[in-house]
Amino acid sequence: MDKYNDLLHSLSDKEARNFISLMFDGYQKRKDENRLYNYEGVPEIIIKTYYSYVIRASFPDIVENFKKRYIYHENKVEDVKSIEEKKGLTAAYNYIVRKNDLEDISIYDLSYLHEELYSKTPHPEFGGQYRNHDGYILGSSVEITPYYNIVHEMNLLKPVVADLVKEGNNIRENADVDSLIQYIDKCIELNCKIIKIHPFRDGNGRACRAFLNLLFKIVNIPPTYIENKEKEKYKLELSKAIVNQNYAPIKEFYHYKICDSIVALDVAIKNSKFSDKDQAEFNLEGNEKK
Repeated sequence: MDKYNDLLHSLSDKEARNFISLMFDGYQKRKDENRLYNYEGVPEIIIKTYYSYVIRASFPDIVENFKKRYIYHENKVEDVKSIEEKKGLTAAYNYIVRKNDLEDISIYDLSYLHEELYSKTPHPEFGGQYRNHDGYILGSSVEITPYYNIVHEMNLLKPVVADLVKEGNNIRENADVDSLIQYIDKCIELNCKIIKIHPFRDGNGRACRAFLNLLFKIVNIPPTYIENKEKEKYKLELSKAIVNQNYAPIKEFYHYKICDSIVALDVAIKNSKFSDKDQAEFNLEGNEKK
């Protein structure tokens, strides 16, 4: 990856967007051909380039793009048919946009997001309430936390979230790109632990992913989403993390999804069509061929 790092000493906004778009095109092609994980480091370079050189769109604008394009996918992954719950997921992301005090994020925001998720249903009081019975994750062999241990285990995560929020704010304030990937990976691990607890009777996946996206907001990372065609892959990698504490596959999955969001929600929207000259200068897929 040294040849890529050599290109990244100083890029203009346009050059960085071109670099990201063309890098991602090759990366996505390898993913489709099941060659994705043979090229370690590509997602990290895309993420760092975006963070370091792109004049990013405002977070509210990015979330508006997310809601218009991908709320459908989030509901599809969980097979949500209720129009009230679909509107509730939009309300949850409106909550994320409104959350401007990024130092005042805690584990309680997960419950607030869940409240928003069910705020449009006939029984909004269901939102934010921990389950009072045992349950399971549909289509998974993962054993979730017994209901009587939920409060205890969620309390154990309070200092974990507090430390992450502090770390994320330090990264944002100091433009600390070198610590960015480590922060992202810690957020992904936390997300897996919350899903293992499965604190709510329903809506855990959507609420947990929204909470993950709230943590990503701290460091100016666009919200991620899971497409329906990626559902089985997502569940498989999530199971490896929860059951075997093997977090590498789910981190790789999310690194790709962050790149996907960077391109789809920001870079591609502002980027102009590349000329043949641009393609020749930035033909990174060709440069990787041996």
